[in-house]
Amino acid sequence: RRPDWGAAKRTFASLYLEPLAPDAMRELLAGLVPGLPAAATESIVARADGIPLYAVETVRMLLAQGKVVEQDGAYRPSGDFGTLAVPESLTALIAARLDGLDATDRALVEDAAVLGQSFTLAALRAVAGTEPTELEQRLRSLVRRELLVLDADARSPERGQYRFVQALIREVAYNTLARKDRKTRHLAAARYFESLGTDELAGGLAGHYLAAQRLAADDAEAAALGAQARIALRGAAERAAALGSHEQAVTFFEQAIGVTPDLAEQADLHARAATSSGYGLDADRTLRHAEAAVVVRREAGDREATAAAVANHAKFLGMSATRDPRQAMQMVESAWAEFGDLEATRAGVELMSTLILMLMLLNESERVLEWVERVLPIAERLDMDEQVASALFARGSELMKLDRNREGVMLIRGAHEMALANDYRMLELEGRTVLTFRDQWDEPGRGLAMAREGLDRAARIGSRRYAYSMYGNALVCALRVGEWAFARELLDEALATEAPQPATAELHADRAVLEAVSGNDPTAALEVIARSRAVITDSQFESYEWWGRAWAALAAGRTEETVAAVDAAVRVTNYFRPMAWPIAGHAALWDRDLDTARRFLTDLDAATLRGRAIELDRATLAAGVAAMEGHAFEALAAFRDVIRRWRDLGTAFDAALAVIDLVAVLPADVLAAPEVAGWIVDARATLERLGARPFLARLDQLFAASAPSATTASATSAREPTAGAAHPGGA
Repeated sequence: RRPDWGAAKRTFASLYLEPLAPDAMRELLAGLVPGLPAAATESIVARADGIPLYAVETVRMLLAQGKVVEQDGAYRPSGDFGTLAVPESLTALIAARLDGLDATDRALVEDAAVLGQSFTLAALRAVAGTEPTELEQRLRSLVRRELLVLDADARSPERGQYRFVQALIREVAYNTLARKDRKTRHLAAARYFESLGTDELAGGLAGHYLAAQRLAADDAEAAALGAQARIALRGAAERAAALGSHEQAVTFFEQAIGVTPDLAEQADLHARAATSSGYGLDADRTLRHAEAAVVVRREAGDREATAAAVANHAKFLGMSATRDPRQAMQMVESAWAEFGDLEATRAGVELMSTLILMLMLLNESERVLEWVERVLPIAERLDMDEQVASALFARGSELMKLDRNREGVMLIRGAHEMALANDYRMLELEGRTVLTFRDQWDEPGRGLAMAREGLDRAARIGSRRYAYSMYGNALVCALRVGEWAFARELLDEALATEAPQPATAELHADRAVLEAVSGNDPTAALEVIARSRAVITDSQFESYEWWGRAWAALAAGRTEETVAAVDAAVRVTNYFRPMAWPIAGHAALWDRDLDTARRFLTDLDAATLRGRAIELDRATLAAGVAAMEGHAFEALAAFRDVIRRWRDLGTAFDAALAVIDLVAVLPADVLAAPEVAGWIVDARATLERLGARPFLARLDQLFAASAPSATTASATSAREPTAGAAHPGGA
């Protein structure tokens, strides 16, 4: 029969050229080569632009190279894949299409390929030197030939730009250019971007100068182009950092380092790369640049700059959750032995500031205060305001540990305000972290508001590290004030993207708590944090696990297990005492275990930390102890006071827990009081709104057990709102 080329073309297109979604491409590859490594799969998917033909030809190439073998009727991976090249069959196919163009159109495609995957008409004109009218006509022809496409979407930021239909077309066209021609066109593109005089194109400008430098004809030309590339790259990096695009900033800094011969400038670029990397969660990359800055400074022979670089390296090392701060402490003490004669210099202040930070992490309060007194006069004299604020923050933190809470908090708040006003970002983060953490024991609503502000700030400055520092404190405060829906959304957001285990371990403890108090199984979340502790040296994460287990046991009604988990949490980390003791207090009251309740009341009385919520935890437990000791009416008066104060504080969940406490310990005749019925109504409403099923069931169970038949009517009425019954804040 006469060949039906139209039908053949349509069939071929439907089988090989019709684009597939990424998941469909992955499914196709899995069918072609079962067990293909994920990295190879993603590389093919990324470069194929959804075209199945690319996948098929790549598998053929791998088969020819012996990286894929036929086994039992299927292709199986064999050997190392490394970097995947474009299959020669596809290169030849695309090259044949380009060879079919006339010389002018082919040159135009090559010019466009230098500009990138997409480009503007003005940029192409600058590189090609063609008049606009002729240029538009030829571009329309290339669109008809399905080599290019014009973005006409009014919602697209690239509206009016042309782009290659496939990245492979652009890649083959670019590779057909001679090195000299590529360099000439890259320089033409760079001059065009420079003429626009806008920082928005700094990245594109830097890329063209860097490409031209790599194509230089000799060392002299390479040096000259490298200088231009370096300026452009640094400008692009600084702009990216200012916009919060720190991953991109680090990439630009790293490229600039590669074309920078001056040692001092190299060290500065490494330091800037470490700072930008520090906004993220890749501790290894951050430390690599911080350490490189030290090495280069030593090579340059600048002692003061070397001392400052060591201080910076130790600071990043000590604040990495996967590292032991003792290692950083050894580093900075060794540096002080070497550079102690620089005490009166800016580098000396930097070293002392880092030494103070490490002592704080190691809980050596007396030495912290000694070094603060030593560094403050020098930092003041040298006008090093950031270090002054940092020293005041350190003093405030240690005074809080010494039961001088008001003095300490005022210093921390002052240092935080100073950091916020002057954009001292690391200090501002530290201050906000401490203040939001402390507010869970003082004013959880204020702490939640401050953490939310911190999350907004993290988004503005592009810092994942900042965001992960806020998540945990926001979640604890949200639990107390009764914003559980927000807590769930926040957890989903925090755990939706991949992050190192130290950043997420605490969040899995929070997840376990939220699951447990909602009546769900917390086992999976607890297992995650248990596994993560294998790679984390910071002991506080062990306490987070025990804290999560304590809540899970309380929700399940297992008193002995609750107490054991609380004891384990506070044995490992001191500051878990005010977080964990009240959990055991509730368990003891609900089980009417007077001795255990007295023990934890004594512990709370002796707690050095102060705050409105801590005081109410203590007062609630004291009321329960009084009731079990037989002072029912005094206990009722005390519960009346604490429930009102919990409501005034806006802590809906704590107010509901206090009601469960009183139902557990007050005798039936006292529970029959009308005001108690109103409290129970409010507690049930709060627990129902939160979805706190275990505690709602516990409230009903305890009320039924405490109320004899004579008060059945009261028990029934306690399930319905009563006239004049007040509802706790947020309920």
